[in-house]
Amino acid sequence: MQIKFKEFFYIPNLLSISRIIFVWPFVLLIKHPVTSSHWVLYSVALVLASTDFLDGYLSRKLNQVTDLGKVLDPLADKIGMAAVFIALIIYRHFPLPVIVFLIYRDVMIILGGWILMGKIGEPIPAKFWGKVNTTVIAVAGLLFLFDAPRIVVQILIGISYFTIFISGISYALLGQRILFKNKLQITGFWIILIIITGWVGYLIRNYPFF
Repeated sequence: MQIKFKEFFYIPNLLSISRIIFVWPFVLLIKHPVTSSHWVLYSVALVLASTDFLDGYLSRKLNQVTDLGKVLDPLADKIGMAAVFIALIIYRHFPLPVIVFLIYRDVMIILGGWILMGKIGEPIPAKFWGKVNTTVIAVAGLLFLFDAPRIVVQILIGISYFTIFISGISYALLGQRILFKNKLQITGFWIILIIITGWVGYLIRNYPFF
């Protein structure tokens, strides 16, 4: 992986960095709601969503696809999602299990990504199902925050569990293909993943899932 200092000033990478910065006022508005805060939250959420779309689009349009961008884009997603949803759990009582599974998946992806990067020499770009999961759970969180009908939020949370599972499997399959060559290693890899995932589920079994 090669990162040059000037790449921090490329527009797509600046957008990814700004997405991390804008998370903090969003969290503060969740913690300390004020008059008309919904409109401010709408505005900040729109900025976050726009930068998530624009950084990928502009990196290709401006021919500024870099190793730094491949790291910053998913990192900004993960930091933003974790910070916002932890705030929602603490201050607005959002269901804990879906965020625990999301953070668990992201931690595994980050650790696996570093291992894979050491193996192949370049960062692993965000995968399709990872982007779908980010979009679905972000919409669920926003609708929850803005007091949408409970059944709508519950449906989206249910879909979020599905996309967390599918995106996690897609990254695990990628890791399997790159890291393991024989059936014994592959079997051991999946047994370990199943045990860890089951343990995480056991720890949060007493919390409401919706």
